[in-house]
Amino acid sequence: MSATAGVEAPVSDMDIFCMDAILNPQKYDMVLREMAPVVYLSKYDMWVTGRHEHAETILSDQEPA
Repeated sequence: MSATAGVEAPVSDMDIFCMDAILNPQKYDMVLREMAPVVYLSKYDMWVTGRHEHAETILSDQEPA
């Protein structure tokens, strides 16, 4: 997580791959959207977003980190 040094962001232990999240993704997406534009999921050591416009921006960034 060196890329996150000095960055304050919400951390969650939400399980977005549990059966309930798979069957009811809108509920989980809503929680993520309400938390912040980007949320760190500690359980999976990954960053997630619940908003299409943020995902589009992230995925279109072609510059190396």
